[in-house]
Amino acid sequence: MVFGLLMMKADQLNVVLASDDNYALWMGVVMFSCLEKNLSKKNMCFYVIDGGISKDNKDKIEKMAGSYQSSVQWITPCGESLQGLPIKRYGIATYYRLLLGQLLPQHVSKVIYLDCDLLIADDLKCLWEHDLSGHVLGAVENLGIASPSLNLERQQYFNAGVLLIDMYQWREKGTDDKLITVMKKAGDKYRYLDQDALNTIFKYSWSRLPLRWNIQPSFWSKIEKSKWNITGYKKEDYFLALEKPGAIHFLAKSKPWNYMVFHPYKEVYKSLFETIFPKQTFYKDVSFKENLKKLTSFGKALKNQRRIRRSKKIFYDPVK
Repeated sequence: MVFGLLMMKADQLNVVLASDDNYALWMGVVMFSCLEKNLSKKNMCFYVIDGGISKDNKDKIEKMAGSYQSSVQWITPCGESLQGLPIKRYGIATYYRLLLGQLLPQHVSKVIYLDCDLLIADDLKCLWEHDLSGHVLGAVENLGIASPSLNLERQQYFNAGVLLIDMYQWREKGTDDKLITVMKKAGDKYRYLDQDALNTIFKYSWSRLPLRWNIQPSFWSKIEKSKWNITGYKKEDYFLALEKPGAIHFLAKSKPWNYMVFHPYKEVYKSLFETIFPKQTFYKDVSFKENLKKLTSFGKALKNQRRIRRSKKIFYDPVK
C-alpha cells in the first residue's frame, strides 16, 4: 500500500530504495547525497519500500527530504510471496526489489533503484537520461568475480546496487513472477541471492551503464594494477570514474560506519551522516574481540590506503 500517493509529474525523477530499521539512517545518507547533487533541480520523488522502519527514523528522513522540497512515499510490502526464500547473511529487505512491478504505483514508468550503502557524487539526471536501447534495465558490471552458480563470464555479470529500470517493460514481461520463481527453484545455490536471480532473468540482456555509476571496492586495485582489461570497461572508463564519480558503493566489508574500514570516501560519508543526523552515533558498536581481529589486518588496510592514493589524488569532497 502506498501512502501520500502523488501523480507523477513529467519532469519527476523516481528513486526507489528498500530498507528495514537497521539500515534506515544509512538509507537517509543515500537520499541526502542524491538531493545535494540534484543540480538540475529535477523534481525528485523517493519511493521507500518499508521493511519495518520506525516512526522516529521516518520522521528524520521526511524532515531531511522536506528541506529540499522532495517527497517520500512509504510502501508497505506484502511478504507472502517471499516466504521460504533463503536469507543467509542478508535481510528480507534484499528481496523487495524483486517485487517492484507490484509494489510501485502503476503510473511509475521508470525508476532508479539504489542500495542503502551508496554515496551519490553526481547529478542523477545524467544516469536518468541513459538510453537503455530497448533493455528492461541498465546496470554496472560487478567488478569482482561472477557468482559461480550462474556459469557467466565475469564481464556478463552485473552488480544490482544501482539499477535504471524501464518499469513498463518490467511489468509487461512479468518480471516479478519470473524472479520469485527462479529464487524458489534455485535460490539455495545462489551466493548473492536476488542479484543472482536478476542476472539469471536478464542474462545477456541488460544495458551496460557507465562505470562511474557504481564504483565498487575492487575498482581501486584495478586502477593501480592496470587490470581494466579483465572487465568490460576500458581504461578511459576507469579514469572518467576516478575524475567524475557518480555513485560510490561501499560493498561487503567496506561499510564506512565500521571503525576499522579504510576508504577514500569514508570521511565524506561520515561528514554527511553527522550533518543530517547530528545526535546519532556514526560508528557501530563492536566488541573488543572484533576490533582485535580487524587490527590483525591493519597492515593490509594501510597498504590498500596507499594504493588508493597512488591511483590518483582523489581526496576531495564530491558533494561540494
